[in-house]
Order: sequence, then C-alpha cells, then structure tokens
Amino acid sequence: MLLRHTKNISFENVHKEHFNITEEIIRNQKTARIANIWREFDESLVYHDEKIENTLDADHFFNESTLASNLFYNDFLKNVPNTLVGLGVIFTFIGLVLGLSDLSITSDNI
Repeated sequence: MLLRHTKNISFENVHKEHFNITEEIIRNQKTARIANIWREFDESLVYHDEKIENTLDADHFFNESTLASNLFYNDFLKNVPNTLVGLGVIFTFIGLVLGLSDLSITSDNI
C-alpha cells in the first residue's frame, strides 16, 4: 500500500505529498500500531522552506522491536536452534548405539 503512494514521489515534491501519504496510512491501516508509530514519526518532523527534516532517525520509530516485537523477541523462537542442536546430539548417540549394538568383536569374526 505504501509503495503505491510513494512510487510517484521525488525528492523535490516530497514535502507536498507527505500530508496525503500520512492521511492514507492513518486511514487505511488495519492495526492501530502502525498508524500510531507513523503519527509519532510525523510529530518528529520539522517543516520549513518547502523542506522536511527529521529530528530523530526513522529507525527510532520503525524497527524490529516496534513493528514485529512478537516475532523477534519470542522466547520460543529464540530456543529453537538450541533445541534442534540438542536433538541432533541425542539422535547421533542413539544412532551410534544402534549401529554398534550388532557389532560382534570376536577373534574369528572381525
């Protein structure tokens, strides 16, 4: 949705189209989270002489902790690699035990 609105914007006319984009984002967002983040970002902008300058970097507002905290800070997903390594070690030893269990080490059958 945002790409549709921003594809015709150039650096020279961003100050004119900014308010239209802001209205579209706030009106069309299904979740209030993105609209609230955009409002906070918009409040950090300074408008003068047909220019827009930011007082804080956009990364301050649009980052993994604000947009996808459930995904990036999920304890279950953090533990998946460790669990898979542990299962790999366990199954390796099970495979070794099963493989060596039929091994008969006698002097006539080596």
